[in-house]
Amino acid sequence: MRPNPIAILLLLVASLAQAQTGDAILGTWLTTDEDGHRDSVVEIVREGDFYTGLVRWVRFETYPAGDRMTGQPLVDRENPSPDLRTRPVLGLPVLQNLRFQNNRWGNGTIYSVRTGKTYRVHLTLPQPDTLKLRGYLGAPLFGQTVYWTRSTIPPADADATPPGSE
Repeated sequence: MRPNPIAILLLLVASLAQAQTGDAILGTWLTTDEDGHRDSVVEIVREGDFYTGLVRWVRFETYPAGDRMTGQPLVDRENPSPDLRTRPVLGLPVLQNLRFQNNRWGNGTIYSVRTGKTYRVHLTLPQPDTLKLRGYLGAPLFGQTVYWTRSTIPPADADATPPGSE
């Protein structure tokens, strides 16, 4: 029995479409804080079979007045590992080890710079410019969902008014 060239072509196209779908999250994404202010931009890149998210822009590059580190560049000071507390926030990997499978990115982690905690995470793309992230401990049922939107660096019309001066 000879291989059917049309069937081979269809399989090839299907496998390429799957790879392109996995790369749909590549690019820069705007995060917001609890008050809805533009907070940071995370760039999602592909590293082999995995996807990683790196902080590329932050609303404030230094700690505000009244903070114990006023005027100093933002660092990973809440990290549970003392050796990592001096890492700059810019460039910090906050999404790690994500794999694309069954139309979602999962089996990875998301790191909260604010708390120094790491959570399991899965991501979906409900719309081309909206990324839905579900971070959780244990099971997704016990977690929190946030949405990121596609952005530029810096984001258009970013609010850079320091806290307390509004």
